[in-house]
Amino acid sequence: MKQKLLLGITKSNWGGAQKAVYDLATHPRIYNNYDVTVMSGSEGELIKKLQDKNIKTKVVNIKNNLNIFQAIGNFYELYKYIKKEKPDIIHLHSSKISLFGAIASRLAGITLIVFTAHAWPHNEDRNIFVKLLLRLLSIITVLFAHRTIAVSDNLIKTLKAPNFIKKKITLVYNGIKNEVYKKLPKLSGGSKIKHIVSLGELNDNKHHASVLKILPQIKNIHYHIIGEGTHRSKLEELIKDKKLGKRVTLYGHINNAKDLLSQYDVFLLPSKTEALGYVVLEALQAGLPVIARAVGGVPEILKGLSYGKLYKYDTDLIDLLSAEVHKEFKWKDSRFDFEKMIEKTLYLYK
Repeated sequence: MKQKLLLGITKSNWGGAQKAVYDLATHPRIYNNYDVTVMSGSEGELIKKLQDKNIKTKVVNIKNNLNIFQAIGNFYELYKYIKKEKPDIIHLHSSKISLFGAIASRLAGITLIVFTAHAWPHNEDRNIFVKLLLRLLSIITVLFAHRTIAVSDNLIKTLKAPNFIKKKITLVYNGIKNEVYKKLPKLSGGSKIKHIVSLGELNDNKHHASVLKILPQIKNIHYHIIGEGTHRSKLEELIKDKKLGKRVTLYGHINNAKDLLSQYDVFLLPSKTEALGYVVLEALQAGLPVIARAVGGVPEILKGLSYGKLYKYDTDLIDLLSAEVHKEFKWKDSRFDFEKMIEKTLYLYK
């Protein structure tokens, strides 16, 4: 009989962690050898994509808030489901369901608990006391899991955990499938117009507003933002206030947006925090030079690349965006090989 593998994630929107879960659940070496179910704390695009691939799914009630009574109810519901299903392996992704899931799985007697850290919540812009509490909860999650995967070396370092905790963590970079992108004609608007694109949720962490604030100081730039989120109205107000209506385009969510990347000139990642920056891998594979804030694991990707530029302060963007665009290149880095990621993950399942 196949071993039962339960993959768990808090939210079912489409981001780097969700893509990692999807890639694992739909890989032939996994779904052919394991009885796979994906558990999510909400409905969303991930669940729909998995159902389209005939992968079993389960939505449990995990609310991403600090209500203690709701948290207790969420934990009990999660425990009951894990106890009932009794998976041989549970592989948890994202902070809240991983904390609850690791503890619940220990109580339910699950043989192997794997936790993938895609980010630490204490690396976000929060109150110092909240950060300390969240770091403690992250360490507890690693402690209760049997094995932990970190998607960047930066994540291992920024946990600042004792050595006996660090020894439980294995570095496994997110892998990207080897794809050949269709070459699209570059966007028009005159030879002097440079088309800059960012791809990601419209939220505070992605920090698109920082680009809009300095954009009036840079000539001949058109900024394209692909993604949807809670900050849309704030960005629209900022665009109006800075009189950038003709220089900024908000597209909302676009399915398979990576297929459109080759029509732009430069990819920009202004995020305040990133575990690795999966979209950076996609941009490089599409042949786009990358400008990114030096956060998280992004410097690990761009290290030594002449077509990858890092910055720390928003004002640094003025020179970087004004500079000449790097000519065509072909990118490949074995550290981010897709099959290597699958192989290392399967090894941890044994």
